[in-house]
Amino acid sequence: GGLIGEYGAEDGGEANLSNSSASGSVTAQYGYDTGGLIGDAYAEDTAQLHISKVYADTAVNVTSVENENIGGLIGFLELDLDNDNDSAQVTLNDAYVWGTINASGNWDVGGVIGEASFDDDENEHGALTLDIERVYFNGNIIGYQNAGGLVGRFNGLEDEFDGAYTLKNSFVTGGTITSDPEGGALGSLVGVDDNNDGVV
Repeated sequence: GGLIGEYGAEDGGEANLSNSSASGSVTAQYGYDTGGLIGDAYAEDTAQLHISKVYADTAVNVTSVENENIGGLIGFLELDLDNDNDSAQVTLNDAYVWGTINASGNWDVGGVIGEASFDDDENEHGALTLDIERVYFNGNIIGYQNAGGLVGRFNGLEDEFDGAYTLKNSFVTGGTITSDPEGGALGSLVGVDDNNDGVV
């Protein structure tokens, strides 16, 4: 990440990141979990992660192919539930991203988040909640598959699981979003939603 490689909270913890920014360029040869501000952000079990008032004015470049989770702000955002009846929460508010993301030949590429993943470990009585509000991207994106102006991919929620995400009052302006015709899955806001449990 342009500022932090890995940031988050484990079971029972709470992590807060605010009034933080990164500028310049982030270049990765092996681009798994590459972000303009944070590479990998997470909340596990009963943890809470809150990110607000963050900014990235960066060029994110991945020089190899067949990598995943590349974002202008966060490469990989994970909500992970290991125990039944637990609940994890992540909020992302007031985030602004400017710049370019050059990840040709790579999957799950987003202007703000590369991939937001919900991992419930087959538990049926917990909850994972992700709330995104007032998030903006202005720039250009090049990816192979699952390229989105805000989020490349939402992934992981099962039908029987209690969890959801919201994406509100957020938009993309200017620039272009490009994915390979053979790769597909391109969206102005979200490249692909594997969950069908979100509110946009």
